[in-house]
Amino acid sequence: MILNKEVVCINITDRILKLAVVKITGKEFKVLAVGKKELPQTLDTNDSTFPNFAEDLINLQKELKIEISSKQAVIGIPESKIFLRVINSSENPSDLKNIILEKLGDSFPFEREEAALFWKQAQSKQFQVVAIKSAVLDSIKSSLDSAKIRYSALVPLPLILTKLTLSKAKPHLIISLDEPDITYILSTDFGAAFSTTNKFVKTLSESQEDFINWTRETLKFSESEKLPIENVYITGTSETLAKDYLNQANINSEIIYLPISSNFKGIDEYKSTIALSLYDEKAINLIGKETFAKSFFSQRIETTDLKSGKSSRKFIKLIIVILLVILLATVAYFFLNRSPGSEKISNQEVPQATSESKSASPSAQLPKTPIATETAKKKEAEEKPTLKRTDLKIRILNGNGVRGLATEAKKIIEELGYTVASVGNADNYDFQKTVLQLKASKSSYKDLLTNDLKSHYTVIVGVNVSENESFDALITLGAE
Repeated sequence: MILNKEVVCINITDRILKLAVVKITGKEFKVLAVGKKELPQTLDTNDSTFPNFAEDLINLQKELKIEISSKQAVIGIPESKIFLRVINSSENPSDLKNIILEKLGDSFPFEREEAALFWKQAQSKQFQVVAIKSAVLDSIKSSLDSAKIRYSALVPLPLILTKLTLSKAKPHLIISLDEPDITYILSTDFGAAFSTTNKFVKTLSESQEDFINWTRETLKFSESEKLPIENVYITGTSETLAKDYLNQANINSEIIYLPISSNFKGIDEYKSTIALSLYDEKAINLIGKETFAKSFFSQRIETTDLKSGKSSRKFIKLIIVILLVILLATVAYFFLNRSPGSEKISNQEVPQATSESKSASPSAQLPKTPIATETAKKKEAEEKPTLKRTDLKIRILNGNGVRGLATEAKKIIEELGYTVASVGNADNYDFQKTVLQLKASKSSYKDLLTNDLKSHYTVIVGVNVSENESFDALITLGAE
């Protein structure tokens, strides 16, 4: 979540496309634009593709007179397209993928070879797992790429909706109504633990019995998981009617009210879309297909950078202490030479200089002043070899997944004066920050290159690359 920055929130289902431009001020959601488009075709939940919505998204931008490419975009994936569970495991995380699939067993709805798996550790020995059909994920990305949308996150909507009730007692149930879809999300201390979607054959007003039965079944499931529900919270379309039905069935419920600043009519049906502006790095991002070993590799880079950062801070503190000592010594010397005793000596008769002292250079007999020391430092700096940007060969990898990102970076880096040896894709697209890795022999370029890149990217320094590589530096582009 980024305060006071415009975020484009795009909520995709198999029948409708919703868009909201939101700015979070800290006190409210300031909605700058909302709009929706009916998609020309529908999909069954089990289908392996997703309708191409590129043209609809382009037309919606034109109707709202906005351009998404210049803003941060977060894309919400509907619950009906994903599988969400929390599993317990005390096993070695290096084999976590097989452990997850084994524990899910028959409850896993996809064929293993056609699913993309994502995960994060929710608590000690607990893992939040999200799965989606690879074909569905690829078709969504294809539509976004065709519409030239540069997005920072693809995130399952249930993971975001739990942020609307963070202050509420846990565990509780969230019901999101987007007719004909109705989604149930079990929210615990660490976020969404389970979600499921049903579809109304008719409207909610004609489906009271189905609605109550689905809700009771979900509450029973929660009890079987030893997570007794404290309360039920409702958001979306027809939320007042849903609350009335639940009250009649003696099920306590509340409507989720958001502090929204907006003049648009029917803003309630955009609540789930607006909630996407609450996305942060803790949510599971579906930009890259996660493989478990790679996720640990990216964490190791972060850890390495963190340690080097601590060492750098200690080194800076040491330099500051040394400079203070030098400054105090200089001040003390200055005042000692201007003391009364010194003035008396200077007024006394000075003995004739010997031939040895006459032959000595006058400057050699003077103490080194701060000015002389500074001059010497400048001269020493001038004598150091100047780093030439053209001498550094750089390889650029796309670690974000946004099409054309590496080519765009190549242009920027070449304009800075560096030599780009090659571009390509990283092994995965889960890099949040841009990682800089240098050969040890080229480590002198670290500060120069980092400073050059910081106006375009959030840069961290990773481990050194091998001296045997054909390039001198490796830049893996992240989402920031």
